[in-house]
Amino acid sequence: DPGWNTLHQFVSEFIPGVSRGSKFALESCDVYQHQAQLFAVQPLPEPGLEAQTLRLDDGAIDFSLNGNGRLRIEASQVEGICPLPHALQVKYREGGESLKLKGRPQKKLKQLLQESGMPPWQRQRVPLLFADAELVCVPGVGIAESYLAQSGQNGAQVVWAAPTQLLAPKS
Repeated sequence: DPGWNTLHQFVSEFIPGVSRGSKFALESCDVYQHQAQLFAVQPLPEPGLEAQTLRLDDGAIDFSLNGNGRLRIEASQVEGICPLPHALQVKYREGGESLKLKGRPQKKLKQLLQESGMPPWQRQRVPLLFADAELVCVPGVGIAESYLAQSGQNGAQVVWAAPTQLLAPKS
């Protein structure tokens, strides 16, 4: 349980000065403000920085992200990543990444993640799919226009099942 001083600091400093993406660290959790609500989030270790490789032509894939949830890759006839002759690398944000979504101008990844409504505690953890140095897909946000499957092409949908971090109240 947090002590009186911590609670006083939370009530007198954090809540009145709360802004989008604000975080207040407690011993057992981090408290974030997101979309006018407060969320108690269990801190998790940073995801591994070592890139992992996956091929889209291996059919349906359920891919473990070493403590950062799972990636599911499924064939799609509606839209998705176009067939690629080479493997993709799964990496994490380093800063400066950008993506051009279909019909939109190129934007910084930071801005796209904010616009998507992704909670701030997931933005550093979201897995990114790269072809060499080019960002191809951000699960939950979109696929680079140049990598979208064309009409009549089978594509690959990518879904990130993020690890559970929200703390539920004790019953």
